[in-house]
Amino acid sequence: MTFRRIDAVVLDLDDTLVDTTGQLMEPAHREAAKAMIDAGLNADLEGLLALRLELQRSAPDEDTNVLAAKAYGEPPESVIVTAARDTYYRRRIEKLDPFPGTHQVLRALQGRCKLLLLTTGHPGTQRSKVGLLDIASFFDDMVFLTLDGSDKRAGLRSLLRSHRLDAARTVVVGDRIDREIAAGRLLGTWTVRMDGGEGGGMVPASPHHRPHYTIGSIEGLLHVLEDIEGGGDEPEVVRLPHPG
Repeated sequence: MTFRRIDAVVLDLDDTLVDTTGQLMEPAHREAAKAMIDAGLNADLEGLLALRLELQRSAPDEDTNVLAAKAYGEPPESVIVTAARDTYYRRRIEKLDPFPGTHQVLRALQGRCKLLLLTTGHPGTQRSKVGLLDIASFFDDMVFLTLDGSDKRAGLRSLLRSHRLDAARTVVVGDRIDREIAAGRLLGTWTVRMDGGEGGGMVPASPHHRPHYTIGSIEGLLHVLEDIEGGGDEPEVVRLPHPG
């Protein structure tokens, strides 16, 4: 059995299929803080760690490495920032558990629609996460956007084109209203926000930040798809004025 109104589901990885914030954030920030100190920053490890965690929570759309260095009077392109960034994004991950229900939901959707993964980060690290989570076999395609090319709108547009998908028959799922949700809304897909995670405290600042649905667990995605199949209105493209 396939869906009548949905041809594909595009899923984010971090804090959507796996609790990245809960399992990886503090260890990663601790290692990055130590790297900053080893690179010459005059700071207390625990104090720097607390600062990094607070900056991550209060400014999730900015580079924590730069903000933390700036708080100590260091420029954004210093060796201290480089050391922190390399350590934070390229750390080795040895164990990772998916959100409860992740495998069951992916298995339930497999064969009923295309399953596509669209994630941003250091590609090697992101591929390692996929391997540890044992989810690669569920996906028809996986796209790993680099940190320097993390425009999810462009990545999503490319996926839609390469798989010849109608945006109005595609669902985008993610935790970040400024990334996955904005990308989907601007391109005319259905959008589902996973509540919580790195961007959990973000408040919609414009129409394209408002998801069609919000779910508290990945199992909620199945109910969303049932609701859409039941006759929900078609998603609308949010048209913004041209900048400048």
